[in-house]
Amino acid sequence: MSYVRQLKQCGLPAHLKLVQVAYPDVVRVDLLDDTGKLLASSAGKGAKVLPASDYSLTHTVSPNEKLDLTFCVRVRGTLGDLAPRLPGYLDNIGAQIAAELTLRLELDEMAEELGERYEELNLVYKIKQSVDAVSDDRVAMTLSLQQLVDDCATFLNVDVAALIMPGKQLAVASGVVGDDEPDSGIIETLQNAVISSGQAIVINKPEDAKRIGIEGQLEHILICAPIPSPNPRLRGLFVIAQQKCKGREFSNSDRQLVEIQAEMARKIIKQRYDTATGLVGQGELISRFEAMLQEDKARCSLLFFHFNHLKLITDSFGYEVAGRLLSAFAEMLDDYAGEECVVARINHDEFVIAARGLDTKAAAESVLQRIEDINENRHIVPAGAEFSVNVGSVCDDSSLESVSDWLTAGEFAASLAKDNSFERLHVYSPDDSQLQKRDSDVFWLQNVKTALMNRDFRLYCQPMEALSDGPPHYEVLLRVIDDDGRVMSPAKFIEAAERYDLIPNIDQWVVEEMLSLLAQYKIADVSPESVWSVNLSGKSIGSRDFHHYLLDVLNKNSACNNRQLCFELTETAEIGEMESALKLITEVKALGAAFSLDDFGCGLSSFSYLKEIPVDYLKIDGSFVKDIDSNGVNRSMVKAMASVGKVMGLHTIAEFVETGAVRDLLKDIGVDYAQGYFVAKPVPLDGVLKDIQSAAAKTGRGR
Repeated sequence: MSYVRQLKQCGLPAHLKLVQVAYPDVVRVDLLDDTGKLLASSAGKGAKVLPASDYSLTHTVSPNEKLDLTFCVRVRGTLGDLAPRLPGYLDNIGAQIAAELTLRLELDEMAEELGERYEELNLVYKIKQSVDAVSDDRVAMTLSLQQLVDDCATFLNVDVAALIMPGKQLAVASGVVGDDEPDSGIIETLQNAVISSGQAIVINKPEDAKRIGIEGQLEHILICAPIPSPNPRLRGLFVIAQQKCKGREFSNSDRQLVEIQAEMARKIIKQRYDTATGLVGQGELISRFEAMLQEDKARCSLLFFHFNHLKLITDSFGYEVAGRLLSAFAEMLDDYAGEECVVARINHDEFVIAARGLDTKAAAESVLQRIEDINENRHIVPAGAEFSVNVGSVCDDSSLESVSDWLTAGEFAASLAKDNSFERLHVYSPDDSQLQKRDSDVFWLQNVKTALMNRDFRLYCQPMEALSDGPPHYEVLLRVIDDDGRVMSPAKFIEAAERYDLIPNIDQWVVEEMLSLLAQYKIADVSPESVWSVNLSGKSIGSRDFHHYLLDVLNKNSACNNRQLCFELTETAEIGEMESALKLITEVKALGAAFSLDDFGCGLSSFSYLKEIPVDYLKIDGSFVKDIDSNGVNRSMVKAMASVGKVMGLHTIAEFVETGAVRDLLKDIGVDYAQGYFVAKPVPLDGVLKDIQSAAAKTGRGR
């Protein structure tokens, strides 16, 4: 009998005691299995089977086909009238034991299944935790798509694992190939079903396949999970396959594990590709082009494309049209490029083709001609939205060592093509006189890096005057200390810092230093109503890294109340990722901080920005403000801008207030704040904070 352990858990002694309770003349009841082994006895532990002659009655019951139990009963005296009644009662006891045994067996089976399920879920949970812990920005540094597919095939012990991106004609596979590979028609049907539904599919049986349109006998069981992306060209699927002859069926846990692998693949793809255009990003370009240069530098070449007037097109026609033009241009470059080419978008308006054996002049001319064809397509390009590019061509040059050198040379050549109104293409040469300007940028770039490293920046502050009832408002400004200890405006190296993407680092330093000083002088206590405004560059606002940094800082901020902070966004700033920028602005405002639109009115996009960016302050550009006492046109412009701000519920600030007459007119117009040399000149921030703290101490505030 294979149920001895379970039987002994069924409370057999209690069942046997019931016989004695029902029939007091019964002095002992033993229960034997089908081999004659004692299972239980009413005589208690340690009892042994008696000789057969010592039992008054032996009765065998078979409550089911797998169970034979023998009751051995000893009574006081003779059976007498118990003989006809006792067997029936023993049958009932046997049925109860059988029912409990059945329940025990079912519970054991459920416990075993739950144990297995727990182990599976625990494994899924641990893997998912490890995937979730890997940020989108880090995953590509540690894992390749091929490695991911190989690891999946090994971990799940399947014949085939594959990642397929139809829009990029990309397939990465691992495992058995050849005759054992799933039919290509089946893969195509899976692509359509999974990508359109957005859900994982498990195919263990023919009816599973029929539901998605696969007819006929499958040689494999399959799991297919989608790899989503906002860009159709980057959508794909992760599939595993196992031959049916191996007798395996994929479980729900297998499906979850494949979905987790698909999520990891999504993170890798997101990091390596630009989701707006479907092209690879700068990091992937650098990795691939480095390999090209190491393998055959003499045959390498590079085309650098600068997409002209992207901001103007966006402001005039909206983000949808601008996105459509970028996508059309990117798709054209991708389709044109050959197998030995890498096409990348490295900035919001900069594209690169890095290649081996490419006739760059012919390629550039072909691209320029194709742009003309795109511009004639009114389904893509509305009238007036025609676009152009400038192209920098770079071929092998002994002075170019790193990928960074090649990209800098390409960008430089493209900028020269832009300066030449008659040519859209410029071939890089190290002898170009304009290299001096680039070298000047590099000089200032080194100064910026040194200042960041040595903390040679200083924060200044320019107080504003409230022209109506309003809290004290200050703008925090950046200054640089040169080698002689003199204070300089950062204007001389801002252009270089923006060109080489160091502006977010500078903005980060400014935010950190400002909060440090506000905390040092306990501004949250001594001047809780004051507002401190600081400029952020468009590149910082559109940067994902800066996005994460700023939200983290505000969530942990103890220097002041977040509502005391205001971030200024210059209207003329180029914001690379507007969707990301709007998301950051919304999340920062949700944490209590405010936003101001600086230099309002000086660009073509003023009112477009107001509609799209949820700001709290409107800062009227000083070019309109400074002479409103003598220039009627500018005075009318300022009135109009102030009226727009009032209608939209925004606070207005006027810059460049240099005379009392201008200040008085602004007050009459209804502007809320005046800022300029008449009100106050910029002074060191720590001095202003010290004065505020001292004034508060005299009144006993902030103690």
